[in-house]
Amino acid sequence: MSVSVDWIVGANTYALSGREPYAFISLTGMGNPPVRRIKERGPQQHGATDVGFLLDERMLNLAILITGSTLELVDSYRDDLADMLKPSTSAGKLRVTRDDGTVRQIDCHVSTAVDFPNTLQERIGASQMVVVQFEAADPIWYDPALNNAIFDISDNTSGIEIPIAVPVVYANTAVLDAVESITYAGKWETFPIIYITGPANDLVITNDTTGKVLDFTGTNIAALDVYTVDLRYGYKTVTDAAGVRKNAALTDASNLVDWSIVPSPDAPDGINDIRVEIASGLTAATLIRVEYYDRYPSA
Repeated sequence: MSVSVDWIVGANTYALSGREPYAFISLTGMGNPPVRRIKERGPQQHGATDVGFLLDERMLNLAILITGSTLELVDSYRDDLADMLKPSTSAGKLRVTRDDGTVRQIDCHVSTAVDFPNTLQERIGASQMVVVQFEAADPIWYDPALNNAIFDISDNTSGIEIPIAVPVVYANTAVLDAVESITYAGKWETFPIIYITGPANDLVITNDTTGKVLDFTGTNIAALDVYTVDLRYGYKTVTDAAGVRKNAALTDASNLVDWSIVPSPDAPDGINDIRVEIASGLTAATLIRVEYYDRYPSA
């Protein structure tokens, strides 16, 4: 088995597989996450009406074997493992490199005691079996390679050119209506972070594939200002370069809660057509960047 497992805390990456000191034994909880069906029942209704589902948190159980040439080394390695897995308010990242070389990662916390039982079953010679349980509040795995889709606008003698597969040129240098297709490789919808660098007046960003819109009509984003639209659950915010919240800059028709990039079959072949419209104020400094991870229901 060539699967490898790493535990990432801040800037530190700890290998929990290989040989000495930590050998990977097993990891459970890697498949599709637990599902809770949402049901409604009307007066006199037999059974119920299924109206959808929500995913629950994911539990993962990792078994590793601490090995060393001496019992003293094993004791030292146990101390190191206890230190890297100690409780923290910040989530760590459990990274799995699969047999096919692809990488899946999930954000989680250590959820139970990291125990080192001194028994004949778990402590055999110069080795120690350890089982660690993690809880992932967001149960969806992701590829840690960050994707970027960029609307990079530059002046030229003909107008404005957007560097997509087939460049689209507009004669009015202050106005933009352009579509870029994002081919999404993930298997679960992803909620990106969108960075908007001004100037841009009355900006509208639409996923034409889903019909969801982020509408800044009535807002003038100044030159050098950067609006950050964080669409991830737990955030759902718009802030300017100074960190001031700007959620009110979106119109009531906006879909801040559920604007996303969706996989196939919701998007045929995973293609999401992202439309950017700017009514006025466009210059060569204007930039829209969409950052996202490919997400997967299982590892």
